[in-house]
Amino acid sequence: MTSRKRTVLSVYTGAGGLDLGLEAAGFRHVLCIESDEDCISTLTRNQIIAGACTFAACLMLWVFSWVTSYNASTWATVLSYISVLPHSESFGRGVIEIKDFVYYVSVIFLGLFFTTRSLESLRWRS
Repeated sequence: MTSRKRTVLSVYTGAGGLDLGLEAAGFRHVLCIESDEDCISTLTRNQIIAGACTFAACLMLWVFSWVTSYNASTWATVLSYISVLPHSESFGRGVIEIKDFVYYVSVIFLGLFFTTRSLESLRWRS
């Protein structure tokens, strides 16, 4: 008889207590999603490093929009497109443009991709 693990997709993971219990019971986590910053920090080993990295990433996504005011080259245009500000301005006006929608969907899927890679890495290390 083969032992097959059941797969879990955890939405609003919280502090990870339920997920740790499911893992101990033999379930395999495919994805854990959480939006509360306090709960996210409980899922990392070092909360200070997690907070600093999150702050730095958010700051860089904000600062990238300033690059085009100093330089008009191709790489400056790419950095400006990566920035959150131009995409959030149109949503603030109530206009939904397809490029902004594609940007936000791409960011969501990129985040989900890196999360699954991180979970797979943790699974292989333990």
